[in-house]
Amino acid sequence: MIRFKAHSPFAAFFFVALAVIVFSAAGCRQQTGPPDKITIAYTTASNGILTYIAFVKGYFKEEGLDVTPQPHAFGKMALNAVIEGKADLGTVADTPIMFAVMGGKKITILAVIQTSNRNEAIVARQDRGIVKPSDLKGKSIGVTLGTASDFFADVFLNAQGIDRKQVTIIDLKPEEMAGAFGTGRVDAVSTWNPGLIQLQRELGDKGRTFYGENLYTSTFCVAGW
Repeated sequence: MIRFKAHSPFAAFFFVALAVIVFSAAGCRQQTGPPDKITIAYTTASNGILTYIAFVKGYFKEEGLDVTPQPHAFGKMALNAVIEGKADLGTVADTPIMFAVMGGKKITILAVIQTSNRNEAIVARQDRGIVKPSDLKGKSIGVTLGTASDFFADVFLNAQGIDRKQVTIIDLKPEEMAGAFGTGRVDAVSTWNPGLIQLQRELGDKGRTFYGENLYTSTFCVAGW
């Protein structure tokens, strides 16, 4: 795995573009012909913002790449596009990569473009009797299965001594979580930004947020296979 901390969008994606050239069949040759064409599946969530900036600023083009952007709601979908041959590279968190590798997929990580220990959290409703983490026992929790949301929920619950079987896990897409709160379908959700911030604002003082800074640091990557 290549680890790289980006101090600016240009620095980050100069590295990504360089990695793409090395990774591609045309890698290491001097650019003399037309730009190499690739498709990058990227998440529209905040952890994929560097990709969007690189598209808007033309950084890929500066590095001799003709890139087709392919936006997705979250990283697991971007990685699936790569696995299905619909994209050459994808921006995705470590958890979907882990599940893909466990499923026999040979994933290559080209770069790490973000790390954070406060991008994921559990947001809970106090009117459902959830004031402290241990109150999650016996409650329904919305997660997006196979993503960092799912993994963070497991790690957080384990730290509280709560077995996964002691809660009701409901599979939700990130955009479905606010509605599930509104209808009472779930008592809490495990999610990431920007949905995390949006839920906090909507719930206001009726909500509680549980972070796990010392439990999990999410790693967001550029990956291919």
